[in-house]
Amino acid sequence: MADREQVSTPEFIERLARAFGKSPRLFGMPPDLLGTLLSVIGQQDTHDSLIGSLELDVSKAIATGWQPQVTLDEGLRLALSAQPR
Repeated sequence: MADREQVSTPEFIERLARAFGKSPRLFGMPPDLLGTLLSVIGQQDTHDSLIGSLELDVSKAIATGWQPQVTLDEGLRLALSAQPR
């Protein structure tokens, strides 16, 4: 299953960091430059997984009446609270 709310990878990292009480420390990089750097180090296949969309279609689950029990942010806080710090 997935959350109803779809977020980008940078937004997910920002929310995860916020749930952990940390700064996300993200920086931007043009996709073409990232592709070149990955190619140079022999990781061309990694480009699509970093840049591509990982969005799931949850419309069929929603149509059945399924609802997530917690929001994305609540789920992140719950998952992190279960981990030893």
